[in-house]
Amino acid sequence: MLKRLLDLLLSPRHGSAKPRRQLQAELERVVEMVEPRLRLVTGYPRVLLRGMARTLDFAEQLTQDLPEVLELSWRGFTSDRRLGMFFSSPASLLDLLHTSSELDAFFARPGNGDVAFCLLIMQRSDNQRLGMVSQNGEVVAEVPQLVVSFDNHRLTLPSATLDEFVPRLAERGVERLTGVIARRLRDKEAQRVELESELLRVELKLKTLRAPGQLVVDAMADQGPALPDSPLALQSRFEAARTDLAARKAELTLDGKLREVRQILEHPSDYFSSRSVTLNLDRMGVLQPDDESGNGHPICFEEVLLGETPPVRRVVVPARVTRQAIRELEENFGTG
Repeated sequence: MLKRLLDLLLSPRHGSAKPRRQLQAELERVVEMVEPRLRLVTGYPRVLLRGMARTLDFAEQLTQDLPEVLELSWRGFTSDRRLGMFFSSPASLLDLLHTSSELDAFFARPGNGDVAFCLLIMQRSDNQRLGMVSQNGEVVAEVPQLVVSFDNHRLTLPSATLDEFVPRLAERGVERLTGVIARRLRDKEAQRVELESELLRVELKLKTLRAPGQLVVDAMADQGPALPDSPLALQSRFEAARTDLAARKAELTLDGKLREVRQILEHPSDYFSSRSVTLNLDRMGVLQPDDESGNGHPICFEEVLLGETPPVRRVVVPARVTRQAIRELEENFGTG
């Protein structure tokens, strides 16, 4: 009877089909990465398991309807227009394949075979410029154009099959969300330190102003913005900083951190989102109207947004590469 009661209390009360043991194991990994001392709070699993179930379900949903797998090869530049948009040349693709330590380690293990499915991660840049519009071979106008480019390429999660790759992709989503939680807590701790420093600065300057004949010097001026010279303004600044500090300290107690973790786990889409994007680009990366002119070609990818400060936006595309494709690139574009 007692075991049955504990099972009911610890269950996430959510529609997830995940076994409770799996949810608890995933939760412990998150707690270990974010703040191991949360385990000191009585009943922390009961508080967090529902959110853990929602986060796992959310991460699995992110792996549905992925773009078509991108073939990373020399021939891919003629068969898939995305490759020519993502990489400036076959040589730049080869450079990525050579510098990917994860891919190198994967192919170094003979049991993995000759094919790797992986996640290609890039940074997208949109730049405005003036471009020429010509008519009958003559330039007739300058018009604003949006040029889209992709750089900072990385390859991660190499897997022998798609069936292995997709679950790892969901796990990666949970890891990134966990990183968002940890970073938010670190930012709050940094804000606490800054507020304590500001309080000390204001207090020292107030004491100096109230001491007749004393020279007013802010000895900690390099640790924050300039302070006002008016005692009234300083007192107001002191009270505001003290209020903010009290709120930040409350958020950094174990109970406060538990509330922060619960909030993010129960609402993952507020902090981690993914959307399918299709851009109509010409061969120079210039965004074209979605019309029948034929000047552009649709380029499809997933764009991930992490709710950090500032927000982090990345382009992600599932990709496939073979040992043979790497050899062909080396033969034709290697530097010897």
